[in-house]
Amino acid sequence: MLAKVISDFGSSYYTIREVARSTSRASLFITNILIGRLLLALLGSVSVFAASVALGYAIEHRMAVLAASVYVIGFSLLEYTRSFFRAFEVLRNEAISVLVEKAIVIGLGLAALMTFKTPFGTLAGMATGMLLALVFTFLWVHTRYARFTWSLLRWSVVWGTFRAAVPIGLFLLFSIVLLSSGPIIVEVFLGKTAAGHYGAAYRVLEAAQTLTAIVIAAVLPRLAAHIYAGRYHAYRQLLRNSAAALLVITLVGALLLSVLGTYIVGLLAGTQSFEAGGAFLEYVGWALPFMSMTHLLMAALIAADRHWYVAGSLIFCALGGVGLNLLLIPSMGLNGAGLVLIGGHVVASMLGLFGVLSLRSTQDGLGPERPELPPTGFRSGDLAHGTEEPIERAPRNT
Repeated sequence: MLAKVISDFGSSYYTIREVARSTSRASLFITNILIGRLLLALLGSVSVFAASVALGYAIEHRMAVLAASVYVIGFSLLEYTRSFFRAFEVLRNEAISVLVEKAIVIGLGLAALMTFKTPFGTLAGMATGMLLALVFTFLWVHTRYARFTWSLLRWSVVWGTFRAAVPIGLFLLFSIVLLSSGPIIVEVFLGKTAAGHYGAAYRVLEAAQTLTAIVIAAVLPRLAAHIYAGRYHAYRQLLRNSAAALLVITLVGALLLSVLGTYIVGLLAGTQSFEAGGAFLEYVGWALPFMSMTHLLMAALIAADRHWYVAGSLIFCALGGVGLNLLLIPSMGLNGAGLVLIGGHVVASMLGLFGVLSLRSTQDGLGPERPELPPTGFRSGDLAHGTEEPIERAPRNT
């Protein structure tokens, strides 16, 4: 997850928001940001391979690292390409792309494992599958939604977009710090057994966040479009309805975890040795609604260009969480870690709510840090179907 956040660093969120506001920017974004992410991924892969050489890895291990790097590059580009399905609010197409990816990657990975029976062979098969899935999704997006056009490549746009997306990337990074610092500190002070109990509960909570991710994928483009068009009442109504529905569902989920936590962890672990992990899940399961509200409200603030408020809120909560974990875990054990996890997300969700309520008008939401991108002059759909009729970009509300 950390590698995914670092390779993306907010560029997908940023693209979804900007393309949802004006589809005429789709071709510009896919051309420039896809190239930028490719260069960053190549730089990272070269660094990793160089490190494997410097550390004296055997040749077969270096080749495995190389195959894994190709897989990561393909996955990074595929994830970004899929973001256009979200921007155009066609989530069914994204689901199809995910299913195709899993089928190809798993199929070729298993075939390579049975054929070569080596780490390199297996990883090479999976990397090949990932590249095929990337080509499939890229051609789909290219022909239907956002035409990749070399003439639109502008290094100023690449740099400007990544620079503007930095606070979104910091938000995503420190969200992981807030969620993941606990198990690390638990292992340091309480040992691997206690860390395993925390990890068992952590994986269930992480899986339970899938619904939140789906809701954000559905509402973020619409929220961004409402803000950009000045439909502030519609923005608040959509956010209010989404938050209410998600809150009810996650409260029910937290209640179920508080009752069935031990059974769930035992079922997943296949042994009763993780009973302490189940008891911990029954406790920290109440973090679920606050985690969901944090991510939904912060996504709503991203839609309203409150980048640095979002980043600052999560940095404050994450660093505070690390400090409290260091203070409470040695004296309170897992209970201290759970208290910090729940409390950190309570504070983060309250900061998100305050940020949303402070948006008194659409002008409060539009921040100056977003770079003015050169207009393509054409709708991405028009470009895809061969018609080149210039359009007017939606006017900015002032």
